[in-house]
Amino acid sequence: IDALREAIAIEPRNEWTDDAWYELGQAHQRQQDFVQALASFKDFVAAYPAGTSQYHDTATESIKQITQLETTINTSQNFAEASYLRLDIHYKNTDNATLRVSRVEIDKFVQTLGTRGEQNFSVQDQDFPEVPGTVVHEETLKTINDKDYKPQQLQVYVEPQPAGIYQVTLHSKGNGESRQVRRIVLVSRLAAAMKLVDNKVLSFVTDADSGRVVEGAELTIFQYKRKWRSHPAVLTQLETTSNA
Repeated sequence: IDALREAIAIEPRNEWTDDAWYELGQAHQRQQDFVQALASFKDFVAAYPAGTSQYHDTATESIKQITQLETTINTSQNFAEASYLRLDIHYKNTDNATLRVSRVEIDKFVQTLGTRGEQNFSVQDQDFPEVPGTVVHEETLKTINDKDYKPQQLQVYVEPQPAGIYQVTLHSKGNGESRQVRRIVLVSRLAAAMKLVDNKVLSFVTDADSGRVVEGAELTIFQYKRKWRSHPAVLTQLETTSNA
């Protein structure tokens, strides 16, 4: 870092000055000193406007990455009925954040899938659309923002919930921005495996705790052809037999 600063200080500037200046910002980033990295990138952009250095655009993007609000929710997609819901929250530049867990009905959930039209997505997506539901848990998280731009994380445990589909929503604010991320989780004692055999669907349903087969489990199969239809159609409803 000292050598880079010496290279930057050489007058007049030469063809290597912008290389040293940009590398100085990156060196600070690698050391997790984001305050100094931000200052270096800002000075660089001021000294080298657009079109005067090959590093201008990447330095501008680095400023955005360092200062922007970031929040994500990492969690399992499936939980047993008696277990706590463990949520790993990763955030940066966050002044305050509110966590909300809502129980949603299967019909509303499927209808929300249909609102995406031709877009392909996963229930693991952080930008999953909001599904109407009943709030079962809400709390304000104790976030840390020391204005050092460093990533932070915390773990949240939500009390055990009855079987059903739940949407976890994290609403955060910081650095003049606001952001919402969502995750869908399933609470159930059932485990289902599906297999396509000779153009037929074979499904097995077992108790996740004991591993025993479950007789009389209701299965609903929706139509899906590379994307959800505007109004997902129920193809069939089945019930498992004594051999699951």
